[in-house]
Order: sequence, then C-alpha cells, then structure tokens
Amino acid sequence: KKALIARYGGRRLENPFEELSALKQTGSVEEFVEAFELLSSQVGRLPEEQYLGYFMSGLKAQIRRRVRTLNPSNRMQMMRIAKDVEEELKEEDDDGERRFGKKIAGERMGRSD
Repeated sequence: KKALIARYGGRRLENPFEELSALKQTGSVEEFVEAFELLSSQVGRLPEEQYLGYFMSGLKAQIRRRVRTLNPSNRMQMMRIAKDVEEELKEEDDDGERRFGKKIAGERMGRSD
C-alpha cells in the first residue's frame, strides 16, 4: 500500500485513464483492488460498465475467466468475486500439492497408493 501511495498518492496523474487501462494484477487480488481504487478515484465519474471493463481486463487470466462466468453487475460484486475466486484457486493448488506430495512420498517408500 505504501508503494502505491508513493507512486500515485498525493499527485494528479498526467492521464489517469491511461494508467487505469494499463493496470495489471501482478500480486494478490487485494493489492490489485487497492491500486484500482486509488487510480479510479482520480478519473472522475464513469459509467459502471467502463469500471467493470477496466477491472476485468487487469485481472490475471485465470481469475478473469472465472469471474466473467459469474457475470458480476457492479464493481463491489466483481471485486468480492475476484477475491473469492483467488481463494478457491489457492485451495485447489494446495489440494493438488498435497495429493501430489503424498504420491511422490509413497513412491519413494516403495508404495504406489
């Protein structure tokens, strides 16, 4: 958050629309939401569909695909769904690693569960 404020806070951006349209999720959804909200606060009033488009296009592809299928109708709903999807993906990854790890451990011990 401090990095976002250092980068965007306290100054008027040259072209906040350009910054907002170029914003991409590189970390967590929460970090992306914070950056998105900070930038969107500097663009003035836009149609909700435009905010949805900017937000959706910035999400990581795997998250974006799932969010799109749930067809959120507003920003708050889209942000909540994106966070939920991210959590689901983490759980799926954790489950996969546990299953894979057990299989490898079993093979090392001469078992093939």
